[in-house]
Amino acid sequence: LTGTPETGPLRTGFPLADYSTPLLASVGILGALFARQADGDGQAIDLSMFDATLFAAIPREGYCFALGRTPARLGNEHPQIAPYNVYPTRDGRPVLVVAHVEKFWRSLCRALGAEALAEDPRFRTNADRLANREALNQRLAALFRERSLAEWSERLAEAGVLFAPVCDLAEVLDDPRVRAGGMVVELDHPAAGRIKVLGNPLKFSRTPAQL
Repeated sequence: LTGTPETGPLRTGFPLADYSTPLLASVGILGALFARQADGDGQAIDLSMFDATLFAAIPREGYCFALGRTPARLGNEHPQIAPYNVYPTRDGRPVLVVAHVEKFWRSLCRALGAEALAEDPRFRTNADRLANREALNQRLAALFRERSLAEWSERLAEAGVLFAPVCDLAEVLDDPRVRAGGMVVELDHPAAGRIKVLGNPLKFSRTPAQL
């Protein structure tokens, strides 16, 4: 599913099966413990990495069941929403923009200073925009190249647009909000000395997790 028509299939950027399987297993164990409290009986749980990874394909499997074919590889785009894409700004930094309902489409046009786009018959509804996706992407790409990511971030936020700067992993790990949220933790390692690791995303009010 991942990739574009030009690249062909690409693997995901992280080992999905290695995480989805133990997460689902944890849910299963908690469910079995809850059932044991009710009737006193334990039970075996069987979970394969393949089944867990296939389950993570939701809702893409519905496309196959309904139409009998695999969804097209669209890169950063969405099969049912336009615009839903990444556009490079003047300084070469990409920004993700999503307009899944008309309110956000009109907010985007307003932020871009291109209100006429909202009235263009090619782009008036989501169905119109999907039918004219290539023309829409070309127009939006040209507009986003007019300003830097910082400038667009300010304008898009003020207009209430659904957007996000696309950051690399190093930028994410160095983000002050990530640090303030406790997701980067420093520990003393017996051999490596002072190291950084990811914190626990679960924040318990009474029994906080310890690393």
